[in-house]
Amino acid sequence: AKTQAGNLRIDGMKAGVTAEVQAGNCDIAGFRGPMNLKVTAGNVTARGRLDSGASAIRCQMGEVRVVLDKTSSVRIRARTTMGEISFENIEPAGKSELTVGSGAGTLECDCTMGTIRIAVE
Repeated sequence: AKTQAGNLRIDGMKAGVTAEVQAGNCDIAGFRGPMNLKVTAGNVTARGRLDSGASAIRCQMGEVRVVLDKTSSVRIRARTTMGEISFENIEPAGKSELTVGSGAGTLECDCTMGTIRIAVE
């Protein structure tokens, strides 16, 4: 999925998802696999489950909120330049890494000047 200046909603996606948001809003609900999100200056909200494969979030100046299902199994690594990465309802092992479940999948988060928030519910 790709949006440059509009709004996009994806619901009930029972597979992985790839989305690029340049200046719009993107709402993804129900994904069940690896995701690849690239956000230039937009907003993305994604809810779903990660339990295998390699996933990535690249956020330049936008805002990303990911709510992972509590049955997810993923190892999360986060890097930021001038942006903010925060975790809700989970305790990171350090400043930049945490594991949900057994850590079968991976999620690489890279934030330049934007915000990435990750929660487990």
